Amino acid sequence: MHHKGSAAIARATRRATKAVGRAFVGFQIYTTARDALQAAGVLQPDYHIEHADYYFTADDGSVFIIENPTWRKGAKQVFVAGPRAGQTIALTDEQYQQYKAAAEKIWGRYDPGSLIREPRFYPGEKRKRLPYYEDRDGYPWEAGWIDEDGIHRYTRPRPPEA
Repeated sequence: MHHKGSAAIARATRRATKAVGRAFVGFQIYTTARDALQAAGVLQPDYHIEHADYYFTADDGSVFIIENPTWRKGAKQVFVAGPRAGQTIALTDEQYQQYKAAAEKIWGRYDPGSLIREPRFYPGEKRKRLPYYEDRDGYPWEAGWIDEDGIHRYTRPRPPEA
């Protein structure tokens, strides 16, 4: 039975505060356990992958990229250089899949992996592996490469070229 007296708001606030506190405790336990397992080598570390678009060339020499679809909007062809620079064209799902397959065939496909499995790179015709970088003192050092077998590390990371 719900209370309708002068203390109803105070009790409801106290109950809500306890629920939020329990949620934060659960989140803190999860993040602490995740960090500990990553440090122990059980889980894969967090990776930050720079996103790079695949560029295509149209018949008139215009250069365009394909914007990936989101839950709110579909895929788009965006012209970034040439006679049609600034124009966009909506793509069907079939057209998007065709562009994606063509890009992966030429440049390869990156699989980011998970907390348990290392990232992988499946080679294309022009790119056989991806460089792997680690941040040291605010600079990206080349630390190895990623291929279909996972991450391979150099014995000594290579400093950035000046």
